[in-house]
Amino acid sequence: MKRKKRYNEQQFVSFRIDETWYCFDIRYIREINQNTDIMQVPLSEKHIRGLVNIRGQVVLVLDTDVLMTAAPRPVTPYSQIIILKTLNELSQISDLDDLVTEHLDDKPICFLADQIGDILVTATDEIEPVPPHLPESKSRFYLGVTQKGSILYSILDIPALLEVSYTFETEKQL
Repeated sequence: MKRKKRYNEQQFVSFRIDETWYCFDIRYIREINQNTDIMQVPLSEKHIRGLVNIRGQVVLVLDTDVLMTAAPRPVTPYSQIIILKTLNELSQISDLDDLVTEHLDDKPICFLADQIGDILVTATDEIEPVPPHLPESKSRFYLGVTQKGSILYSILDIPALLEVSYTFETEKQL
């Protein structure tokens, strides 16, 4: 039986970094890939883990933890990359109502995660605001939080993460 989408729910791809669970809006995600054979880029910023070859396409790998002001994490056998859709791919989606595409372009980008979790289906009224105790340096990356069972998931803002990535590059050029 095919399930109809309810308009008051959202889907997210969940992932873990260290002991914290996060998630991205699934509409941004092209694929999850286990290829973590990352080639480092000499003299690059700390948040750029390197490049990875996905079926002949070179993809930039960003370290989510470093973008959120933490130290780089080691790549483990459980690590995977979350590849974003390009701007062209996003433009073909009919359900773009509230999807922000700023800082996305047609160059493929991915984020490194320690472990991939489940696809979360969450009612929009189950999404809570960003906790007020978070400092602005971190809270700007969050869209909200949701809880499934005993796990609290922080919903990350992909355009905000990409904005920081571009800010690093711009400051380096100055």
